[in-house]
Amino acid sequence: METTGGRKIRYPNGNDWLILNVFYIFIINQLKMQILGFLNLGTGEAVLLSVIALPFLFTLYCVIDIVRTEFKDGNSKILFLILVLLAPLIGSIVYLILRRSFVKPNEPFNP
Repeated sequence: METTGGRKIRYPNGNDWLILNVFYIFIINQLKMQILGFLNLGTGEAVLLSVIALPFLFTLYCVIDIVRTEFKDGNSKILFLILVLLAPLIGSIVYLILRRSFVKPNEPFNP
């Protein structure tokens, strides 16, 4: 223990971190159960909703990114948009992996 200005400072050891982590996990689980209860969802319904919603949001992000991004040529934008819309999850992953090589580089800002 160190003292600073008459106050004792105690640094947490491994057991304290374990207690804090268990406490945080307990709080997060309680919040999750309250939210599921409020929405009147069971665990199976929440899992099903996340299996459907997360790929949809991922695809929506990619479509918005494709529309807003300037590509080196116009055909790339159309091809990526078709790929993401026809094969949403796999197309989104492929787009995010290949995106760098097809995007027009940003010009430096010179005021």
